[in-house]
Amino acid sequence: KSESGCATCVCRSAATANETERSKDMPQHDTSHRRWLLQCGGLSLIWFLFYIVIMQVGGGMEITGFDPYKILEVSPDHDLRAIKRAYRKMALRLNPEIAYDDPEVLRQYILAHRAYVTLTDEEAWMNYVSYGNPDGPQALKVGIGLPRGLLNQ
Repeated sequence: KSESGCATCVCRSAATANETERSKDMPQHDTSHRRWLLQCGGLSLIWFLFYIVIMQVGGGMEITGFDPYKILEVSPDHDLRAIKRAYRKMALRLNPEIAYDDPEVLRQYILAHRAYVTLTDEEAWMNYVSYGNPDGPQALKVGIGLPRGLLNQ
């Protein structure tokens, strides 16, 4: 009888008994190692695909500083008249009404206008000198929400 009170009977033939004895002697395969390798391979594949997606989305975009002299193709020692002349020449060449179907021309036109405003407007010039950007300080602000209990301690 088993512990619960039920009568159990196990019939074993000589062949099954020998099979059981042989299986106890054989080394067991370690499946945890295979599982670990599969997990690492899968994780590596996911990271590789993530990298490919990031490269496709951000491909060709490089972060550069804003230099109005380089954009207008003038040197810093040029006077206001030479800057205006360079801007007019560039505005005629990059006129978005002429090349309306090219987004790169529009982007360059906006940059040229921004560079011209930076070099001619006093406030934009002071922001450029102080912060490197005619729009003023460009800081990334990150906030973290904490429970009041942690803040009051």
